Amino acid sequence: MKNQKRKLYNIFTLTLLLFAPALYVGAMSSGNYSIPSDSINIGGLDSNSTNYSGQDTIGEVGTGSSSSASYTMVAGYQQMQGGSISISSTNDPPSSNMSGITAGEANTFSTWTVTTDNAAGYTLAVRASTYPALKSSTYGSFFADYTPSGSDPDKTFSISTNVSEFAFSPESIDVAQRYKDNGTSCNTGSLDTVDACWDGFSTSDVTVSSRTSSNNPTGSTTTVKYRSAIGSDKIQDAGAYSATITVTATTL
Repeated sequence: MKNQKRKLYNIFTLTLLLFAPALYVGAMSSGNYSIPSDSINIGGLDSNSTNYSGQDTIGEVGTGSSSSASYTMVAGYQQMQGGSISISSTNDPPSSNMSGITAGEANTFSTWTVTTDNAAGYTLAVRASTYPALKSSTYGSFFADYTPSGSDPDKTFSISTNVSEFAFSPESIDVAQRYKDNGTSCNTGSLDTVDACWDGFSTSDVTVSSRTSSNNPTGSTTTVKYRSAIGSDKIQDAGAYSATITVTATTL
């Protein structure tokens, strides 16, 4: 049976005035290899062509899936090829008000928990549906996507006095290397400093969390914080601004 990546999506709308929501699909490894499953039997065969890949075994007994409130077991070589993944959101982004005439700042957040029994782990990515991400449908006004000072996220959020910008910062035990810091800079070190490493949204997936092992059954929670700010010399049209963000969890 050909192994395939599995993806789950969580799509929500974050609105500024700021408003803005499972599938549960079931080793051995080192730094150099991973054996997701093995089997003791009397025979087996790998076969493939341009269009397919197949695996079979001969002589297995006691195979199948079983579970209770406390455990899940998948017995047998082909059963163990599962790689399940689930994603759940524990909150909707709350509203956040900000004046359109004077300088100001609004903050909110979303959280997701990803659970997978895939031995190779998962990635969690975010992307915006539009460029720029945060827009007003009433006036055609927008907040520019945050632009870090260099190629890496900014350790500290900062904008010029004559602009309005929208940024995000992820926090997680599995936070991606791009958003880790050494206390001074981002994309270096192993820290996950609170309210640090600010980045701008893209219409392409940006990985915010990742791990290379199973986290079943407890899962891993990622919090993405959002910040919209108006510079002291910027006059921003008052009104409702919204951003639609797609969150994708993928088994590796």
